[in-house]
Amino acid sequence: MECDACGRLVRKLSGHGPATELTLEYDDWNQLKTVVTKDRLGIATTHFEYDAFGRRIRKLNGSYASTDFLWDGMRLVQETYHDRQGEEALTYLYESNSYVPLARIDQGKAAANDADVRDAVYYFHNDVSGLPEELTDAGGELVWQARYKVWGNAVQEEWGTHVAQRLTPTWGVAQGAARTSAHVPRPQNLRFQGQYLDRETGLHYNTFRFYDPDIGRFINPDPIGLLGGLNFYQYAPNPVGWIDPFGLASYDPGVYDVHFEARLPKDMYRLTDAEHFSEGNRQLHYAIKNDPALASALEARYPGIVCECNSNDIQFMGTTKSRSDDWIIPVDKSM
Repeated sequence: MECDACGRLVRKLSGHGPATELTLEYDDWNQLKTVVTKDRLGIATTHFEYDAFGRRIRKLNGSYASTDFLWDGMRLVQETYHDRQGEEALTYLYESNSYVPLARIDQGKAAANDADVRDAVYYFHNDVSGLPEELTDAGGELVWQARYKVWGNAVQEEWGTHVAQRLTPTWGVAQGAARTSAHVPRPQNLRFQGQYLDRETGLHYNTFRFYDPDIGRFINPDPIGLLGGLNFYQYAPNPVGWIDPFGLASYDPGVYDVHFEARLPKDMYRLTDAEHFSEGNRQLHYAIKNDPALASALEARYPGIVCECNSNDIQFMGTTKSRSDDWIIPVDKSM
């Protein structure tokens, strides 16, 4: 592996399996723009294009194929593959407020032979970290499956007509009946949350950076510097429990988000719990009244909380009313 003066990977020689050499070039914004791949089959060039927000919107494979990417905010919602035979669109559905994929809808040439499967729907089966392990069709038949190393490198992968039978966790003992589905889906490229496998290079596109599963780290320094942590190349301390969908800073998705935090003045430390909760309610009421964004976020998560906080009969100081026991619950959730 070779890096340039900016710490970016510019050359990689892979020795396991067929020998492959990657040569990487970056643009003025430190975005990967070109990868030249050399192997026993020859030389191939892949180009990448980005929008003003830094999201990748197109991948060009020489002069014969391209893939366009459509985004909803910072989540990839659709990719459209173009080649000489036509085009095919893959639309992704995710868990609410998450990057864990739930389903994929295939539309286009591969499903056009049969009107019943023209829009083929497939369902993701993920591990605890949100990494897809299996893809099944509407009938529950297995159409794709993969087994990974701990840092997301696929060591075995099968899809389409090659997945004739469901495999046991020991990987190799067949169970069940053969598939009969007419539609052969395109390869499944989603990996860790927020990551997309580029099969041309073996790298994972991770929104603002590229991740190399062979070494379990990013190929260039963190764009936000020390704000992302002391290690500029680290993906996560633990890939099983932590995620980094933007390629900027990893976090544990199991930790609660803090929407609002009430702070007690020192002169209230010795007061009762009821008085502490009452002061917390008063501060939350003030915050919701003066911060529309906070009010909208809390109302979406806890319907009715804004109405409760605007009630005229709420006592902000002193002993809380009996009805406030129910009202305090969402305050605790938001703290």
